[in-house]
Amino acid sequence: MAATTEDGGLMPHAWTLNEWYVQNSLWRTATPDGGRATITPEVAEAYSGHHWLVTYEVGEQPLRPGSHIAIEIPAGWTPHLGRPLHGGRQLLVPAETISPGYAAWARVEGGDAARFEVTVSDCTRFHVLDAVLVDGEVPAGGRVHLWLGSEDGSRLRCPWFAQVSPLAMAVDREGDGKYRPVTPPPAVTVIGARAAGLRLIAPATVKVGAEFSVQVQAIDQYGANLASGYVGAIACNASDNLSVYGGELQVGEAASAELPARAESPGPAFIRAFDRERALAGRSNPVGIGFCEAGDRIVFGDLHGQAYASIGTGTMDEYHSWAREVERLDFCAPANHYGGRMDFANEPGWERERAAALDALWAEDVAAANRHYDPGEFVALVAFECAVGRYGHKNVYYRGDTGAYIRGQDGLTPDDLWARLERQGLPAITIPHHPKFCGTTDWSYRNDRYQRLVEICSGWGISEAGGPNSVQAALAMGHQLGFVGGTDTHFGQPGRSPHFFGEGNGLTGVYVSDVTRESLWDALQARRCYATTGARILLRAEVNGVLMGGEVSDGRAQVTAHVIGTEPDYEVDVIRDGAVVHTETAGGFEHRLVWDDPDPTAGRERGSQRPVYYYVRVRQPDRHQAWSSPVWLHLLER
Repeated sequence: MAATTEDGGLMPHAWTLNEWYVQNSLWRTATPDGGRATITPEVAEAYSGHHWLVTYEVGEQPLRPGSHIAIEIPAGWTPHLGRPLHGGRQLLVPAETISPGYAAWARVEGGDAARFEVTVSDCTRFHVLDAVLVDGEVPAGGRVHLWLGSEDGSRLRCPWFAQVSPLAMAVDREGDGKYRPVTPPPAVTVIGARAAGLRLIAPATVKVGAEFSVQVQAIDQYGANLASGYVGAIACNASDNLSVYGGELQVGEAASAELPARAESPGPAFIRAFDRERALAGRSNPVGIGFCEAGDRIVFGDLHGQAYASIGTGTMDEYHSWAREVERLDFCAPANHYGGRMDFANEPGWERERAAALDALWAEDVAAANRHYDPGEFVALVAFECAVGRYGHKNVYYRGDTGAYIRGQDGLTPDDLWARLERQGLPAITIPHHPKFCGTTDWSYRNDRYQRLVEICSGWGISEAGGPNSVQAALAMGHQLGFVGGTDTHFGQPGRSPHFFGEGNGLTGVYVSDVTRESLWDALQARRCYATTGARILLRAEVNGVLMGGEVSDGRAQVTAHVIGTEPDYEVDVIRDGAVVHTETAGGFEHRLVWDDPDPTAGRERGSQRPVYYYVRVRQPDRHQAWSSPVWLHLLER
C-alpha cells in the first residue's frame, strides 16, 4: 500500500484526520514496532521554541526503501517566528520546499546512505509528519533523526499548558500501510515558565470563626501554570474581617504555599499578596464569610473537559490533578466523547476492535475518577459526552462510581439515550452541551427526570438567548432547567479555557451540604446551582424564600439576591420569562437585591397556565457574568 508518484517513485503518506485516528485506535492492541525513540530537549518551559531532535533507533530489522515513519505533532504546538497559523494552517514544512519566513521546517535524516521524503499533513487538531525512505537503507540498530524547527529560522513552540506532551509515533516497515506504534512515544515534559504574577485561591464560603487555608501560587503568563525556578518571600494581608497568620510566606520551587486564615466577622473578604522584589501581586477570589445558611456551602467546579484519548491533550491523571492541585476546584468531570481517536464508525470490519478500544478507555476513565475522588475534599464524577445524532450533544453524569458508556451515533435519539439510562437503573443526569452551537439541541425532546440542567455557557459561547436553540427558547417551551457552566477544554486543564490564555468560559457553583459525590449530584439534580463565565462570583437568588432551582405556588413574587462579585460596580438583572424586568447597580463588591414584582403575569397570554420563571444575572465591568438557576412560580388567584 506504499504511496507512489506518477512515475512509480515512493512518496510519503498524506494523512487524513480519520486515517490517523484509525491508526491510533488500532495501536492500543497492536504489537509495538520494536524500535525506540527519544526527543531533545525532553523538558521545556511552557510555550518555548526549540530546534527539537527526535531520534528513532531502529530495532532488529533494518529499514528499507518503502518504509515509513510517522509522528504526530499534537494540539498546542505552534511556530514561534515567521508567519505562523494566523496566515494559514502551516505548522511544519519540509526543509527542501519551505519559503523563507513561513512556518517552521522539518527534516529527516538517516545517514549518508539513506534519503527520506517528507510530507506534513494538517489534520485539523494536530499535524502528522510522514517520512518515507526512498533510497538506501538504515541498518538494524541504526538511527534516524527527525528535526522539528530550524536553528536560525522559526523554531517550534511546545504547548503553553504544563503537562506531558507525547508525540505519537509509528513505523510501517513493509510499506503496506500497517503502522506499528513506537512505545513509549517520545514525550516532552512541559513545565511552567518564569513567574509573571501571583494567584490566590480561597474557599468560596466559610462560617464566622472558621479556620481555613488560602493557596498562594507563583504563576507564569500562560494558562496559570505554576512557575518554574521561583523562590521568594511573599507578603500577605487581608480584609478587616479576616485574619491571616504570619503575614509573610517563603515560597520555594514548588511555587505554591498554604496561608492559614481565620474568618472573624460576616461579609466579603479578600486576601492580597505581594512580592515587592519581583513586582508581582495578586488578589484572591472573594470569600463569603457567613454567606451561606447553616449546613450549606458553595463549591466550584468544571463539569466538562476532554483529554488526549478523546480529542485533546493530557492524561486523565493530569486532568484531575490540575483541577485539584492547581486550579483548586472542588469538583470536576471529564465528559470525554471519544469522537476521534477511538471512534471510527465508518471503517467497516473494525466494529469489534472499536468496541474493545472504547470499553478499555471508558474503564480507564472510571478508574481515574474513582482514584482521584477524595470524599470531603474533592469530587471526581463519572461522566461522558454523548453526541445524540442530529439532536445535540448531551453530557451524562452518574451519581456513583460506575455506569455504562453510551456511544453517540447517527440514529440515536434523546429518547433512546434516556431509555438506555433507565434500563441501567443507575441515577444519572443528562445536560445539553453548547445548545446553540455545533450540534444544536432539539428541544422537542423533553425528560424532566434526566434532563434538569443545561449548559448556559462554555468555551463555545453563551447560549442564554437568541434563536430557537437557546436556553430561553427551551424555558419558553416549558422545560424546567437549572444552569451550569463548563470550559469544554480540550487541553486537559479543567477551569482553563480551551482556546486562549487565561480565559475561563465556564464554571458551576453548587450549594452542597458536604463535598461528596452524593451531595454534589443531589444538589445538581435539585438545580441548587448557578453558572459563571469562569469568575468565582458568589450568587444566591430566591423567589418568595425558595432557593434557585425550586418551585413555589403563590399569588405574588418577591425576588431576592445576594451577590459578591470578583469586581465591584456590577449590574444585577432580574429576568422574568426571558425579559429583563428590573436592574440594580452594585456600589461595591457586595450587593443585596429585594424586588417585588408588581405584575408577574405582565406580557403573558390571557389564561396561560405555564409557571412564570425568574432568574438573576450578574454582569461585571470585566465582562464576566453569572446566572442563577431559575425559580418557577405557579400563580394562585389573588
